[in-house]
Amino acid sequence: MPTITMKVFPARAQPANKPDITCQPYASRGDSPWAADVLNIAGPGICLAARRRFEPGTILLVRAKETGKEDSTQLVARVLSVNGPAEGKWAMDCQLTREPDEADLGVLRRAIRHISAFAS
Repeated sequence: MPTITMKVFPARAQPANKPDITCQPYASRGDSPWAADVLNIAGPGICLAARRRFEPGTILLVRAKETGKEDSTQLVARVLSVNGPAEGKWAMDCQLTREPDEADLGVLRRAIRHISAFAS
């Protein structure tokens, strides 16, 4: 009689709560920010997707707020280029004004979302 081998894979862990990311023009940092997704991080560069289109050259205040934490990570970035819209969002390649430290990178990496329309 033939032997049947079954592979058992562990249950996939539920993703941890992702930080909430917002962005807004730096000049209007007191106004309501726009929700954003982090698509990619590379060195001092970050790609954001938001329902609002920001023009190249716009200086953005990017905030990352983790669930259950009082403080938020704040970074300043300049929009370099804009693509889209796709799935109702604009993808914006941005240059951070400073190299993110390890804590900033950790928060941003946890916030990365994969949006198929912007996958390369």
